[in-house]
Amino acid sequence: MDEVTKISQQIKRPPVQVALNWMLRKGVNPLIGAKTVSQLQDNLGALEFVLTNEQMAALNAVSKPKAVPFGASVGALNPRTTAMLVGGGFKIELPSHLKSVL
Repeated sequence: MDEVTKISQQIKRPPVQVALNWMLRKGVNPLIGAKTVSQLQDNLGALEFVLTNEQMAALNAVSKPKAVPFGASVGALNPRTTAMLVGGGFKIELPSHLKSVL
């Protein structure tokens, strides 16, 4: 959040616009949760500018996860399920009593 705030102050745009613009440039389609017309207009302001390559690099650098919980570490989060990376996606193994319900 510190980097988003720093960039928002540099370019005189609200942090939400910086974050949305960054996501859009990365090819992510964000879900906007605006509850008012004012919030929607503020969010749409993210389409009115382009972050520089340097700003994108700074946001990318600070947003990299320290560790990605694949394999056994995901199972440790919830011992009742097992998750593993399979062919570019997750495969979730449910307990047998849930398999019959689903």
